[in-house]
Amino acid sequence: MLISRTLGVICGLAKCRLTENLLALNFHFLVARRKVIAQLKSNNEVTRTVSNRVGPLWKRLARQLDLREGQIDTILEEENDDQERCFKALVRWCQLNGEGATIRKLMLALTKTGLAEVNNDVMRCLHLLL
Repeated sequence: MLISRTLGVICGLAKCRLTENLLALNFHFLVARRKVIAQLKSNNEVTRTVSNRVGPLWKRLARQLDLREGQIDTILEEENDDQERCFKALVRWCQLNGEGATIRKLMLALTKTGLAEVNNDVMRCLHLLL
C-alpha cells in the first residue's frame, strides 16, 4: 500500500514536470516562429549576415527571390562588391514585397539556392541557435 502511494506521488510529480517542460517547449517554439515569420526589413543583422555569407552567389539568390533580370543588372552596375550587391538585392526584395518579405521566405530561398548552411547563421542572429 505504501509503495503504491509512493509510486502515485512520483508519477504525479513526473506528470507535472512533463507538463511544465511541454509548456516551456511550446513557448520557445512560438517565440521562434514569431522571429522567423518577422519581416526581414526589421532585422538589419540578418540582412548583413546573409550578404556576407552569400557573396558571389547573390544573383542566384536574387532570382530565387523573384527579382527580375533588369533589377539584378541595375544592382550589378550600381555596386562593385558582391556583399553590397546581395545586401541591395535583399533591400529591393523587401521594398517590392513589403510584409511578405519574411525571414522564413528568405530561409526557404537560401535552401533552394543551395545555401542552406547560411540558415544556421540566420538562426544565430535570431538567437535560436548557440
